[in-house]
Amino acid sequence: MPNSGLHAELRLFKRLFELSPNPIWILDGEHMVECNNAAFMAMGYDSRETFLGLHTLQLSPPLQDDGEASATKAQRMMSIARQQGRHEFEWTLQRADGSAMVTAVTLLSIDHEGRSIMYCVWRDITEKQAAEKALHESEQLYRDVTNNGQALIWLAGLDKSCFYFNQPWLRFTGRTLAQEYGNGWTEGVHPDDFEHCLSTYVTAFDRREQFSMDYRLRRHDGEFRWIRDNGTPRYDSEGRFIGYIGHCLDITDRVIKALAEGK
Repeated sequence: MPNSGLHAELRLFKRLFELSPNPIWILDGEHMVECNNAAFMAMGYDSRETFLGLHTLQLSPPLQDDGEASATKAQRMMSIARQQGRHEFEWTLQRADGSAMVTAVTLLSIDHEGRSIMYCVWRDITEKQAAEKALHESEQLYRDVTNNGQALIWLAGLDKSCFYFNQPWLRFTGRTLAQEYGNGWTEGVHPDDFEHCLSTYVTAFDRREQFSMDYRLRRHDGEFRWIRDNGTPRYDSEGRFIGYIGHCLDITDRVIKALAEGK
């Protein structure tokens, strides 16, 4: 038969469509005219027929996560896809059980018999987005803790150079991060304490040991204050050494008291 090759290709494409692990919808306007198995199963529906009988907006909450009405955003996303041929964006869907699912959508506009048909492929990024949100909140918490406490905190990388100083440190020294960056912070160490400070730091770093040392650091008003610097090796999630973190406190009053008591 002359069309046997074409029929074989169509069967192959249909099978690839059905077996795709990514959910796929085919939209004619706002109406879904076809979907693969992954689409209705990911949404928690038992059958394709039930799923295809729903309007696409019945599969989304009234408002998207950005506060825009789903109906308005849907029209805007399809309009962009028609103009550009392809558009990628995030969209919140609503599963059959009412739970929300955040998806990354790729929308392709295809001309078919004078109409614009939308080929919609999406993937669930709910867990990824939740993980990113948790990471952002964790980082924000870390920044709040480090920048609102009394400790002067620094971080150093594998090259022994410091790449981070918290706000209490910068307020104490009256210098910018750029000025303190690398070995710039050593400009504030009292000349009489410099060799001891450097030797203690380098020795502990090479041995990857904790250390505690006292030295004088110049405050923003020019006065040298006694600092107790406690350094601890840092390791990543796989146990690889990645540098040091230091926590410093102003112990000048204790030093003065100890000297007065003859200790």
